[in-house]
Formats: sequence, structure tokens, C-alpha cells
Amino acid sequence: PLPLGPRRWRQRRGAGCTAPAVGALLAVSLGAATLLLGTGSGRGGHPPSAWVGGLLAGVAKESQLRFDVLQSPLDPEAQWKLGLFLASKGSPEGQEQLAAAIVTAARSGITMTAMGLPEEQGGLAGYRRIIAEELEAFAAFCVASPALGPPDAPARRALPAALADLRRLPQDPAWLAQYNAEKARIFGPEPKSGNYGETFFHAFREVLGRPSLASLADDLAASDSASEAVIMGSALGYQCLFFAAMGIRCVGYEMIVDNMVGVAQATARKHGLAAVLGEAFRAGDARKAPLGSTGARALVWLNDEVWPDDVRDALLARAATELPVGSAVVSYGPPRPGEAPLPSGLRLVDSLRIHTSWYSKEEIRIFLRAD
Repeated sequence: PLPLGPRRWRQRRGAGCTAPAVGALLAVSLGAATLLLGTGSGRGGHPPSAWVGGLLAGVAKESQLRFDVLQSPLDPEAQWKLGLFLASKGSPEGQEQLAAAIVTAARSGITMTAMGLPEEQGGLAGYRRIIAEELEAFAAFCVASPALGPPDAPARRALPAALADLRRLPQDPAWLAQYNAEKARIFGPEPKSGNYGETFFHAFREVLGRPSLASLADDLAASDSASEAVIMGSALGYQCLFFAAMGIRCVGYEMIVDNMVGVAQATARKHGLAAVLGEAFRAGDARKAPLGSTGARALVWLNDEVWPDDVRDALLARAATELPVGSAVVSYGPPRPGEAPLPSGLRLVDSLRIHTSWYSKEEIRIFLRAD
């Protein structure tokens, strides 16, 4: 689904695409095909092969998407799809088309966001209400948290202010276009694995408060502890703010470097949180990033609801062999059809349902690293 809230596109037909315009688009596609196939050679002098077919398919796809925009110039969905496709190919025009789609949608009374916001949760209005409540609750928690030092410690105000900045971004038109362009370059024009969603602070606390995590949570929060939380797919890094408010060392790894990792780092600097967060926000692929750096027990939080099956399976397999005994893994979603058997070394010890931006009853599974 495209990131609209509410997710309804208003279809309006503009001026129809003229015959010369269609002819020009087809001529570009056919001309490229003739040029490529007529050379009789591909990369390295070899005959055209699969890469030529892929290139021609890309040309045809772009032509169709441009035709759709010409046919329906007031349809933001057409602009959005073209923008994602062009961005996935590295074209600067991709971000321009994404920005144009956001403007077109706004003129139709639609506010685009980085997330699909369910109607049963009140859509965008419901999300904004939840965020306001979350910010108030997080500010109160930071005021009372013994982990943040003396009563006048700057972090008590800085952490809620940083969270407020990050929660505004999914509705910010400029960031939305930049983020989706970068996401398309990394994951492709229709990337399920790059979808953005948020777990609210009250839901986060529900997970950390489970009896199955009690021993590890106490260890993580101890002032002399070498244990840490590791977040895979850390996005804008807000979960590290939650951990920091509890006095827990946190490191997050994210593949979207400029508009996720870079933004998180800039937000931390803006609010003077370097001493509290350290180098919390890092660029990295969850399949290769370290699951811990101290050798002590760790809590590995996988933001894996829409990860491909093989990526999730690979992380669980790594956790079963690389984590010290007593560590834990948090994973989103129920077992999937055809899911690989749980590797020996991991044991499912708990599950619960929490409130997230995409579903009010999202299932969470908790695994422990066992002997």
C-alpha cells in the first residue's frame, strides 16, 4: 500500500494523453530496443542476454508509468509510482515526482504520511492523538526516571524534545519525498521490507515489563552492566531514546543512511544527547551487523514485521549461535506460512499483543537464548 492516510486515492481524470505523446513514448521504447538488439553484443562483447531483457523491460515500464501520469495528471498515485521507479534507478527526477505527488494529494485534501494508518485506529487524526498522548507520557517518564541523574539533568527535557522532532517527520512533505527516494534506491520501487511503522512508548514498556524479560531487563538497566540493547532496522532511532530513558545502553543499525541514520544523529546533536546516547545510530545491514559488542547478555530487538522470510530466518539463526546464553530476541508478527523451524539454541518463551501504528493488536514474540 502507498503511504497515504487515509489510504484512499481520489481518482480524477485530466486531459487525455494525445496520440503524438503516446507515439513519442513508444518511439523511445522501440528505439532503445532497436539500438540494443541491433548491436549484436552485450556487456563485454557477449551477445545480448538477460541484462538486455531486463533493460528493455525497464524502458517499457518507465514508458507505461509516464503514460499513466500524462493520462491522469491529477492522480497522485500515478506520480508516486513513477517517482519510486525513477528513484530506484538513481534518477534525481524520482524525488521530484514524489514531491509532486505529495502536492497533488494535498490539493485533493489528502495528507500523505510515511505509514499506512488504519481507519479502525482513526486514520491520521487518530495517529496524531496517540502521538500527543505518547509525548506526554514519555516526558513524564523522563522526569521521574532515576536513570537520568539529578532532577535538573538536561536529558530529562532533551529526550522528549528529540522524540517530538522524530514523530513529526513522517508527516513532513520534504522529508517524505527524500526518504522514499532513498528507500527506493536501496530496496526497489515496491519495497515491502523498507516500510516504515512506529511502536509507541506505552507498547514498548509493555514488552520490557514482561516477566520473561525481567532478569535481562534488570541486568540491562544496572549502572555497572556491560549488557546492551541492539535494534536491527532502527529507522529514525526513537527506540534508542526509550532505552536511554531507562538507563539502558542501545545501538541501532539501519540501511537507510541519509534520511534515517543521518537524521537520528543530527537530532541527537541538536538536543545535546551525545553523552546519553553515545554512537547509538549506525549504518548497517542486519544480516551482518554485530548482535552485541561486549560479550555480555544482550536484548536484540528485530523490527522485522515486513522483512523477507530469509532475512528474518538468518537473524534468528545468528542469534541462536552468536548471542550469550540468557540473551533475548524480540520479533514482530505471528509465525509465517512456511517459516523455518526455530533453530536449536533459541526458545520461544512469551508472546503478547501491542499497539503499533499499523495494527492495534500486533503480535510480539520473545525468544530466549538457551543452552
